[in-house]
Amino acid sequence: MTKFTPICPLMLVATLFGFSEHPLGAVPQQPMLDSYEQFGNIDQAAEILRKQTAEAKTHSFSRDWFDWEFLLRRYVDEGRRDENALKMLAAYFRGAIFDRYRTLESQGEGEMFYIFNTSMDGEPKSWGSSGKVFLHDVHGGGGHGGWGSHARMLIYEELIKQGILSKEEQVLFRKIVVQSLSEDFLDFNCLERGANNRPYKNTGGIAAAVRIFPHMPRVKELKAWIERQWRELVEHGDIFEVNHFPYGGLHLSGMFDIASETGKIKEPANRKLIYTMARRYVLLNHGMGVRGNPNAAAQANVNFTTKEMFDNPWHSPYYGDTLVPDFWYRAAQEFR
Repeated sequence: MTKFTPICPLMLVATLFGFSEHPLGAVPQQPMLDSYEQFGNIDQAAEILRKQTAEAKTHSFSRDWFDWEFLLRRYVDEGRRDENALKMLAAYFRGAIFDRYRTLESQGEGEMFYIFNTSMDGEPKSWGSSGKVFLHDVHGGGGHGGWGSHARMLIYEELIKQGILSKEEQVLFRKIVVQSLSEDFLDFNCLERGANNRPYKNTGGIAAAVRIFPHMPRVKELKAWIERQWRELVEHGDIFEVNHFPYGGLHLSGMFDIASETGKIKEPANRKLIYTMARRYVLLNHGMGVRGNPNAAAQANVNFTTKEMFDNPWHSPYYGDTLVPDFWYRAAQEFR
């Protein structure tokens, strides 16, 4: 199995753009990995990041967004003081969404762009009578493309709160969301149901879209779909996915996405369920630095101490390519 190593946003900039050190002098390794607060030339870095993201031949609508959601969470949890982080989030968002959409639109393919998952997986599909074929990681991310959709929605929401996006950009993003959630891309009769990584991490983004745009078309159908997915876990007790390394973290993170976006996290029965799963599957810490559950695990990186992990829980490389720390950190906040 190919191992995907997540790229921390600041490491991405340092690697791609040649900013190997802070221009004002040496910076400790830890801040260089995870914070933009003391980073020089931030406007230049943001401009290059946006250009690189927009012009890349392909774009991962799934895993590439995980670390940006971690950066957003750090920005919020530390009191929204890191304005440099906000600039980088805005640059990545604009490059990945608006700029890539406009490029496709200029080619007559704007209506083929989608930012959630899709029921079109399988054989290559063409758009209407045009004969143009959907390309994976160009027009959208396929069946896994919704993995990053919760991050996209939360970043959009924060950029609105901070007055970053123009009215025109807000209108365009709503158009893209509505388009992406239309019957052209999501046929509920053909979508996978079940408490595993794909439906749950995909559905978390849909739940966020419904909360942020409560009056958009198809909301009633989308809410019903979210509820059906949740019942797969609550009524059928379908929780085998947490034993499937490394995808258990995606399922757990998606479960928390859905619960927080729909308010289920505050409902006593559902709250107890989430707490129980957190205790059972995430907080177990057994031999050889392994965290997870008795049958599968996320391997903690032994190069980092326990204190470093607790001091900086946003640093995803601690746990390889899983989202176990995402669920662990959010559950710790919710149930502290």
